[in-house]
Amino acid sequence: MKRKMFCVLCAIFAICLSLAVFTGASEAAEATETGEAGAPENTDGSVTATETVEIPYGDGGAVTLKLVESFDNSKDAESPYGTCTIENGEILLEGMGSCVDRYGIKAPELKAAGVLEGAKYIVFSLENSSDGDVWFSFQPEVPGCGNVFLGGEIEGGRFILVDKEGNMTVETEADGVPDTNNGRYGYTIPEEFQGYVFIPKELLCRHQQWSKPVFDEGKDPEFTAVGFNIYSDIAAIYEVKILDMYTAEELPEYVPKPTPEPTNTPEPTPTKAPGEPTAKVAEPTEKQPEQGKTGKAGKGCGGFIAGTAGTTGTTGTAGTAAWCVVFLAAACAILIAKRREK
Repeated sequence: MKRKMFCVLCAIFAICLSLAVFTGASEAAEATETGEAGAPENTDGSVTATETVEIPYGDGGAVTLKLVESFDNSKDAESPYGTCTIENGEILLEGMGSCVDRYGIKAPELKAAGVLEGAKYIVFSLENSSDGDVWFSFQPEVPGCGNVFLGGEIEGGRFILVDKEGNMTVETEADGVPDTNNGRYGYTIPEEFQGYVFIPKELLCRHQQWSKPVFDEGKDPEFTAVGFNIYSDIAAIYEVKILDMYTAEELPEYVPKPTPEPTNTPEPTPTKAPGEPTAKVAEPTEKQPEQGKTGKAGKGCGGFIAGTAGTTGTTGTAGTAAWCVVFLAAACAILIAKRREK
């Protein structure tokens, strides 16, 4: 009898252990799945230059972006103007008073053949944590041209901002002009802006040739390094973070989100008459945290590459292990009961 009970006990334990291992492996595999535009995320949460992401655009619209430079392997070129820190694929530009000026930041992913082919817009995801609006200038290195800049006198030129919610702002004139912006044009990034800037390739030109595009129609952009200039006549402290670099094709028609209708003024609560019982107010229910949920935001913006929000295998495996303990305890109790019957 003892032998039979021991065999039953071992069988139950083996089944529970197998279930725990299978559940943990399944949930771990689920955690690596992607939730964005079918682009796989690497095991370390980083992204590669072959990914595409979709960002919100207007009322229910979306724009597809192609990642061309994650800055994971970028290196700064020293400059006396401001501070540039590159960590975890993020370029942090900081300064106080004088401008932040950078040329020659290495961008090795841009050297891949055809990476910028067909690009209509150069796009950056960024955050402006300065204490005011800043002027932004992109100044990459172009083969045969040296550093190029953003033009401010190009016919039809425009600088486009799309925030994390998909709201678009178009700047047709640069607020930063050469006389007040260190000899170049700069377009305004509002304070606390988080989102994307779209730079038409035709907006890039040689220094002081502000009306002549370097990349005209039919010519793909080509960069060997990137650079940025941050300045302002409002902000005293500059802090702009460049997250990723993308390209985009022609933008679809923009349909703005409808303006929310004003809410009606709430009616005043009636005063309790003397002698009426006081109504019991329900206690607020504390929201319980979701168990076992994790997310890799990536270097996006609420939707930038929005990382995956997969589930880890920790909670599920722990729960299964708990059931193993319960089954094991029950089997032991049965064995003890049988022995006492004798």
